[in-house]
Amino acid sequence: MQRLNSEFTKNTFTLIWGTVIAQGIPVLLQPFLRRIYSPEEFGAMAIYLTLFSIVTIISSLRYEAAIVLPKNDNAAANVLVLCFIINIFFSLLLLTAFFFFKDNIAFFINFPQKYSTYLYLLPLASFTFGIYQGINYWLVRQKAYKASASNKIVRRGVEGALQSTIGAAKFNGGLFLGDLAGNIANAIAGFFQLFKNSFHLKFISAKKIRWAFVRYIDFPKYNALPSLLSSAAVVLPFIFINKMYSTEVVGYLDLSRLV
Repeated sequence: MQRLNSEFTKNTFTLIWGTVIAQGIPVLLQPFLRRIYSPEEFGAMAIYLTLFSIVTIISSLRYEAAIVLPKNDNAAANVLVLCFIINIFFSLLLLTAFFFFKDNIAFFINFPQKYSTYLYLLPLASFTFGIYQGINYWLVRQKAYKASASNKIVRRGVEGALQSTIGAAKFNGGLFLGDLAGNIANAIAGFFQLFKNSFHLKFISAKKIRWAFVRYIDFPKYNALPSLLSSAAVVLPFIFINKMYSTEVVGYLDLSRLV
């Protein structure tokens, strides 16, 4: 029992410190970033992240939460691949929606016209984040907490470096491009960690993926909608305030939220 408590404490602190460092990077960069980007761009970014938070919560229909449940890695690996497949189709659907209705969506949420092109990044950002979300559950299953923590740091490090570099060069869109780069770096790092932690392609078969889809169908049936509504309840005020006031006001609201 003492050994188990010691292992639990060690793993908990690993995750905590990984999260603290990952969250500390953007916080420490704020005094610099707030001087090189306008409040309006931060407001546009806050709205973008609001949409991102909503779509990513259901990008895999919550099947990723089932990865930790199977008794053996063979079954869990097929749940993970199922998440990848659903995420691909969801991202393509999202890309199609933005391709045809991007201007309508931007008008409806009062998204600034000069930043509306960056809405096209949302499907790719959602895809890469969804991919890593599944991988992270696999790492938790394998108790690879150090890998999970280090991947978070990689994401925030790449994001902050690119946002700072683009901003210092006086180019627009650095906040959006930095966020996307961070998600891509996170997914790439996650794939390296995935194959280092007991994942094998020999586990995968179409039959087992269909089994996983049926076996854990309760997750999209009973968990997806409540998770979506819970996420929306937290982030939708940014969209409402942007509709009633301005994107600049949302930028200041985002700063107060961060503080």
